[in-house]
Amino acid sequence: MTAEPADFFGIKDRGRLKKGLAADVVVFDPARVNSPTRGTLVHDLPAGGARLYAKAEGVTKVIVNGQVMFDQGRHTGALPGHVLRSA
Repeated sequence: MTAEPADFFGIKDRGRLKKGLAADVVVFDPARVNSPTRGTLVHDLPAGGARLYAKAEGVTKVIVNGQVMFDQGRHTGALPGHVLRSA
């Protein structure tokens, strides 16, 4: 499900769980995953760009580059990621 878009955008070594790769994973409870709001437009991107933000429920962990960034809705202090650019 994630390998196809990574390949399409030319992002190497992403979208797969395989030894030696980045290991970006979102762990969620399928019975609880939900967005309790419709979303809010926020202007927090460079040059005032906008994005739609909606808080998620049921997400238990977010792992980036093999390090847990969020655990039970709380940031762990880890900052292992970086901006990816397509080829």
